[in-house]
Amino acid sequence: MTAPASAISDTLLAACRRGEESAQLRLYNLLAPQLMGVCLRYCPSQAEAEDALQNTFVKLFTRLDQYRGEGPFEAWARRVAVRTSLHALEKHRVRHPGGYGPADLDGHAADLPSGEPSALDELAAADLLNHLAALPPRLPHRAQSIRYRRLLAPRNSPVAGHCGGHQ
Repeated sequence: MTAPASAISDTLLAACRRGEESAQLRLYNLLAPQLMGVCLRYCPSQAEAEDALQNTFVKLFTRLDQYRGEGPFEAWARRVAVRTSLHALEKHRVRHPGGYGPADLDGHAADLPSGEPSALDELAAADLLNHLAALPPRLPHRAQSIRYRRLLAPRNSPVAGHCGGHQ
């Protein structure tokens, strides 16, 4: 099986090395969509991915002499894009410390609501039960309570206990 032909020709790369803008534009148009996808995978935002893409092309055009031709140019360009995107991600983490990694979430645990129902939850549950009791019964009592429990009550809510649910 033969390797697929590269869309990037040696003549295009030679023209880019000479600084021909039309060749650089053509190279950009050929690689930008693929490399933007790489940048989007690593960067935390669209704007930072666009910056990483721009920096990738600056590196590609200024370091074309480092490409040895040992593999497809696209693979080398992708490797430059990955490294540039990872660098952008690291800069983002330095600028915005306190992301939401596992260690960072521990500090926010106190802000989460407790599993115990509040007085307001108890009043809302009692109010809901009063409204349910006022509804005309269309189903047998047991079927009606199962229906209400399944549709309206999470498993551990105060309503579940009143409607035949498990506590």
